Amino acid sequence: MFLINILIIIFLFLTIYQVYLEISKNILIEGFTKTAQNGNRSTYKDYGSSDSATNALILSQQNAGNISFLKQQVDELEGLNTQVKELKQEVTTMSTQMNQLVEQQATYAAALAGSKPVDVTGTTTATSTNV
Repeated sequence: MFLINILIIIFLFLTIYQVYLEISKNILIEGFTKTAQNGNRSTYKDYGSSDSATNALILSQQNAGNISFLKQQVDELEGLNTQVKELKQEVTTMSTQMNQLVEQQATYAAALAGSKPVDVTGTTTATSTNV
């Protein structure tokens, strides 16, 4: 009983620690982080974080930067599109191969079993006159 209580306490501690780590991370906004993931990429900038929201020129420049960032994200997704097409083609090929294997196994099983049923003897009930 003492061991079970210790295990419960350790499990609760680990759960609370994981929740703390998740809360302390950089918060995501619409799937984009506020900081750059590597040095040569532009970042998504939040609109309501500064007093420059009243200046139309700064907002238009910020929009242009955010649009270029979103374009980079879409370009990365286009690369995934080619990978998905390749995977689809491979799955189709594998499906065809699997169907051919099933047909080969069915043909082999039919050749092994034969086309006529096997005659089984000794299945009739024995009577005193047959013995």
